[in-house]
Amino acid sequence: QEKLITIQHGKWQELLRKQISNKYNEIIPEYPLMNDYRIDICGRKRKLYDIYEVKPYESVTKCIREALGQIFFYKYLLEKEGKTVGNLFIAGPGSMLKSDEEYLSLINESSNQMIQYYQIK
Repeated sequence: QEKLITIQHGKWQELLRKQISNKYNEIIPEYPLMNDYRIDICGRKRKLYDIYEVKPYESVTKCIREALGQIFFYKYLLEKEGKTVGNLFIAGPGSMLKSDEEYLSLINESSNQMIQYYQIK
């Protein structure tokens, strides 16, 4: 099952890269950070970096729950490198339901942060 998730993750990551390619000056898949951490996709527009964490699940809530700690940690590491972080995206194949929107809204209100969900198609 772990191998299947890895294959699906790579497929969704590549689709996402293609979908957002015209939004940025540079798209960096597997953006390297200290201690061998890697951001799934980092989009750079001028000196602003957007972080995309890809999850292969149909359940948006499952994507959010699994990606949340990672995305905040990656923001922390990028800022430690002196980079300016713009948007934080959790990306997956599922469509947002009202309950997903409410959950993400609660997270954003609680953290004073704006995390967005990006549906990969």
